[in-house]
Amino acid sequence: MRSWHERGVLYSFVTNNAEKSAEQFAEKLMRAGVSCTPQQVVTSADAAFAHLEARYAAGTEVFCVGSASLRERVAAHGFSLAGEGRRRCWSGWIGSSAITRWQSRCATCLPARA
Repeated sequence: MRSWHERGVLYSFVTNNAEKSAEQFAEKLMRAGVSCTPQQVVTSADAAFAHLEARYAAGTEVFCVGSASLRERVAAHGFSLAGEGRRRCWSGWIGSSAITRWQSRCATCLPARA
């Protein structure tokens, strides 16, 4: 990667882990000696937020299963968090550590309907 950087080759780091932000992953890579900026990191949560923002208005209620930081990022992107008492969830994503725990309740977590 150092030679890519020196030659101006563009590269990114992509992860399916939605629990941490791009900033947190970049910090982790930097501690390991890998030159990285948050702009070079794409997480599965980033992809989910792009999907939400392209299709739903700010304030749309989102049922999110995942870490506190993931729920905070849902709110930071302008969406409202749906409560756990929801009976129906029509689409969405799940934080990786919560998959087995919530599999039978809701396959994923995007906008929720009552």
